[in-house]
Amino acid sequence: MLEQRVQTIMRYVPVEIHDLWQLLDGYLEHNWAQFQEEICEIYEEGDLLSRYSKQKLADYTRQASHSQKKDKEDVGKYYQRFLILSKPLLQSQRLTEDE
Repeated sequence: MLEQRVQTIMRYVPVEIHDLWQLLDGYLEHNWAQFQEEICEIYEEGDLLSRYSKQKLADYTRQASHSQKKDKEDVGKYYQRFLILSKPLLQSQRLTEDE
């Protein structure tokens, strides 16, 4: 039943948000509690676009470059977080594909 909530809520959000939420671990695992927590974390700091900036993306990639990726899971987690930070910037045209 709780797994269905993850799918059901997606019907009520704009496509831009839908794409972002699909990247969350809770969505991928159909885990309602985790999904709900991750969504709250996204919106904790207020406006969605104000939370994401080129500087935050640069800080994340710089920080991540200093830690060793041990396996595919580590690389996958890095890439997932990278997409979560970059996708809103791309969609709002605050970041280009080349950047």
